[in-house]
Amino acid sequence: MKSKIRSFIAIHLPEELITQISGLQDRLKAMKGDIRWVHPEAMHLTLKFLGDIDSGQIEAIFAEMEKACKTVTPFECSVQGAGVFPDMKRPRVLWLGIEGPEPLIRLIRTLNDSLLSLGFEPEERKSHPHLTLGRVRSLQGTEPVIRALMNSGFAGSAFTVRSLFLMKSDLKPSGPEYTIIKSIQL
Repeated sequence: MKSKIRSFIAIHLPEELITQISGLQDRLKAMKGDIRWVHPEAMHLTLKFLGDIDSGQIEAIFAEMEKACKTVTPFECSVQGAGVFPDMKRPRVLWLGIEGPEPLIRLIRTLNDSLLSLGFEPEERKSHPHLTLGRVRSLQGTEPVIRALMNSGFAGSAFTVRSLFLMKSDLKPSGPEYTIIKSIQL
């Protein structure tokens, strides 16, 4: 019997950028809003959430990732702008935006097209590359945190995307734990 693995395809962030984002989180955490913050070491840019896959699908998924990576060369991105999903009236997720995303959007589209042959449906929503900072548990104390985030003018260091990672996600009470299954260079 094949085991199920909760998985996704992601880009890892450089340490310098993670440190910058962690500093922003620390300033926002001090405001005591009811938000579950993403651990800085777990921050990544998700390109495609695959959900529960059979371990036997890993090689086929990786082959499709390789095909998609042949269409893109390393490219620059930066973290800039902030917001909430789904909207300001019902904030559930606090995020930072990704700038310079044309090659990124093209890579996401190519991955979606490639993975369709394996039964992975593309996202219904328009792609909005972002980094999740935290998830709102309740509205208690969150308004000042959101206002501070939106007014922070956060701009992180630019970074070059050179690799993609097929990741495993284990959900734990302390938060998700991520493990690299395979990686590929652009």
